[in-house]
Amino acid sequence: MKNERIKYYLFFVILLVLWSSFLFNKVGIISFKPLSGVQEATPRPDFNVKSWMSGDFQTAYNKYQEENIFARNWLIRFINQIRYSLFNETNASKIVVGKDGYLYEQQYIDSYLGSDFIGEDKMKSKLELTLSLQKELKKAGKELLILVLPGKGVFYPEYLPGFVNNAKRQTTNYECFSKFVKNYGINVIDFQKVFLDRKKSSQYPLMPKCGIHWSYYGMSMAMDSTLKYMEALRGIDMPDYKVLNYYSKPEFQSPDYDLGELINVMCKIPQPELGYPNYEITQDPKKVKPFVLTIGDSFYWNLYYDSLPQRLFSNVQFWYYNSSVYPETFNAPLNVKQLDLKAEINKQDFIVILTTEAGLSNLGYGFIEDACSIFSISVNVSDDLISTYINRIKNDPEWMKGISKKAKENNISEDEQVRIDAEWLIKQEKGDLTERIKWYVNEINNDPEWLEAVKKKAIEKNIPLEKMIMQDAQWSAENETPPQ
Repeated sequence: MKNERIKYYLFFVILLVLWSSFLFNKVGIISFKPLSGVQEATPRPDFNVKSWMSGDFQTAYNKYQEENIFARNWLIRFINQIRYSLFNETNASKIVVGKDGYLYEQQYIDSYLGSDFIGEDKMKSKLELTLSLQKELKKAGKELLILVLPGKGVFYPEYLPGFVNNAKRQTTNYECFSKFVKNYGINVIDFQKVFLDRKKSSQYPLMPKCGIHWSYYGMSMAMDSTLKYMEALRGIDMPDYKVLNYYSKPEFQSPDYDLGELINVMCKIPQPELGYPNYEITQDPKKVKPFVLTIGDSFYWNLYYDSLPQRLFSNVQFWYYNSSVYPETFNAPLNVKQLDLKAEINKQDFIVILTTEAGLSNLGYGFIEDACSIFSISVNVSDDLISTYINRIKNDPEWMKGISKKAKENNISEDEQVRIDAEWLIKQEKGDLTERIKWYVNEINNDPEWLEAVKKKAIEKNIPLEKMIMQDAQWSAENETPPQ
């Protein structure tokens, strides 16, 4: 009799579990907090005989059921909490747990270690191109300004996990950039250095424990310096931005806890109190509100959420990774490629590039190269292509005789003369590569198969899609006519 009762109880429990998804999820008796991050919901499949016979319906329905099982979100958060609290791990892609629960994004660890270093020659070439663009914009009555923002790996190295501190650090893009940029006269504010200098004395954290970006406290200090720099560049008097005081909140303002949200744990991770600026902006009609185009990454959103561009500038124009156009994309997707770049630049007084250490490997995210094509500034050819032509020259005895003669006449080494001849030959045989690269970028974006292949390579190499497109376009332009 006792065994029979146990069977009935077990049968009842099984039925309850099987129907729980319907009773709670569908009827809505109990709801669970949705998971953070990008998720594509699997639609409930439509039944038909063909899909049933092929087995496609069963496969699709199983996937649908797995995503809609009772308390799925709660269970995922519970498991993630155990991994975070007991093992200092996270199931979120490219998010790393450091000491004392500090959260890092992998790209800032890579840039801290120098894993993404592009080399001195490429950095110099980029800076030369940037200076050329700055000069052309200046002639057109516009200013180029680069803001280098802090990377979390460099700012909080003391909380990096042990395996990172045990790894060998190499030269970083930031170190290389800082070493050479002062020699070029490029308009730049190095906020990474400023933040590190103020780290110990700041009233509130300049970067949050569980966030990717600068804190609102740090952002407000940077904004004050940026406005003064902009005023000096153009000789104008902009609206005054004055912080009256700083205050704390019981709940963190987005995006101060974005990494904490993305790891989807049950309990809020405690982090040091953060400061938020209480500020005022004078709206004197005599003040100048310039037109500003900003190209950069998600650090911009702190500025936007605090309504600073809306109140300090005559327009709000942000090109996210030089790809998505905001605020237009809030309503409908709009890509930079759909715009008339020359017309957009002509509207602006300032072009501001926001970059972190992690972004210095592709400074401007392709904007600098695109803008240079408008001003007929040649994009530097790759070292691989130059090497191909150098080898071609060196393997020609007659040509090398001429190299020796010209080197003596120009009072330079033979290697320097070979490179000069190689660059001349490239231009003769291939013309200006800028237009060809631009053409190939357009071809890639308009060819679904090619674009899909480039997307896969971007994922494999862990670089932005726009950067991968530019690399493929340049390679195609440089290799479309092999040397004879």
